[in-house]
Amino acid sequence: MHPRHNANLETPDLHNSKAVELCYNVIGERNVTDEERAIALCWLMHLIGDVHQPCHSGSLYMAGVFDSKEGDRGANSIEIGNRPLHSIWDGLLGGRYEKGDVNRRIAEINEDESITKILEKTGPYRQSVVLAEGAKIAETRVYTGDVLTALRAVGRDGKLPPIKLSEEYLKDAGYVAQVRVAQAAKRLAELLNRQLSLKSKK
Repeated sequence: MHPRHNANLETPDLHNSKAVELCYNVIGERNVTDEERAIALCWLMHLIGDVHQPCHSGSLYMAGVFDSKEGDRGANSIEIGNRPLHSIWDGLLGGRYEKGDVNRRIAEINEDESITKILEKTGPYRQSVVLAEGAKIAETRVYTGDVLTALRAVGRDGKLPPIKLSEEYLKDAGYVAQVRVAQAAKRLAELLNRQLSLKSKK
């Protein structure tokens, strides 16, 4: 049990901010096992990456289309073909995880000068900032005019019409995904460097 949170790595349903703080502190503690530190590290990487995905920053609410309490559940209720829009955003970086494929994607991101310039202006990890960034991206790049127009055409039976994403939409979304994963990596590296540096000084 972590004294600061009254929680540990097995505590279910922690809010993202509490889970990030818990894992961050576990990594820096001396009285935890290597296994616990490894689990905390894996979860921290997952959580920081997750919160940078714009569909994780909120939901769309539209009268007569989505439930007033849950909205579209972070684009999970919008079907594109046989996949939720949320799932499409989750998969924009590709589904192949072999070392060569990952290295190619990393090289592509590192070689993009526009992403480099964005990273130069990217501040340290603060969840409120990351969520605000994601909400703005969701408003302008996830829920585009084409998507909203299609949603407004919901039938009297309450069924959503088929929605097809344009090549332009998918290309822009792919770029956004690259920017966000690069920002997540930078912020994660800063968190780990700071915590591990503090740990070595204890």
